[in-house]
Amino acid sequence: MDLVARLGENWYCRLTADSLFKIAKTRDSTGIGIGLDPLASEVKNSSVLTGNDLGLLALVNTLPSIDDITTLSKTDEMKELLNVTIDSCTKRIHLKAKHLLENGRVMDAWKVLLMGRSHD
Repeated sequence: MDLVARLGENWYCRLTADSLFKIAKTRDSTGIGIGLDPLASEVKNSSVLTGNDLGLLALVNTLPSIDDITTLSKTDEMKELLNVTIDSCTKRIHLKAKHLLENGRVMDAWKVLLMGRSHD
């Protein structure tokens, strides 16, 4: 079957197996994540992170602890990530978070984003 989605105005999309993706759902009894409110505006308006990325972040039940964020910030990789100008740092942090999200590491993506927030 050759499926086509109407997107609005003159825009359409051909649906293929390559365009399918899966989003893990929360596992708690309420089925509700923390939502987008805890995200900083620069994350919500990121030129790197997509709506799907933000949706993955919104599904977590709790944010990582300060200790977890601090531990991550002391790694060589994260020190290097933060050792640039603020504008460049923000983009690099968002790229790192996106990479983590693409690999199913949602809590690690949160840690990176929150670590970057504390760096500003």
